[in-house]
Amino acid sequence: MWALESRSTERLELTDSILQQTETIERLGFTTYDALHLTFAVLANVDAFLTTDDKLLERAKRYPEEIQIPVANPLSWLQEVII
Repeated sequence: MWALESRSTERLELTDSILQQTETIERLGFTTYDALHLTFAVLANVDAFLTTDDKLLERAKRYPEEIQIPVANPLSWLQEVII
């Protein structure tokens, strides 16, 4: 994991605004850590948030406007990108 961090080009600091956005996502039923990861992913403007957590995937499908980025299983996402 640290090897990936050393290659990152951008760092996002935890701010009150980020915590507020995280709380909004938490109210949709996401865990604190999932909500925080999703908030940072949106702010980092990632192409997709990849996870193997089926509960997170299902919940994210229910709230696409609130999450604002695609949330997908890595294998499914790769199949879509390659095809």
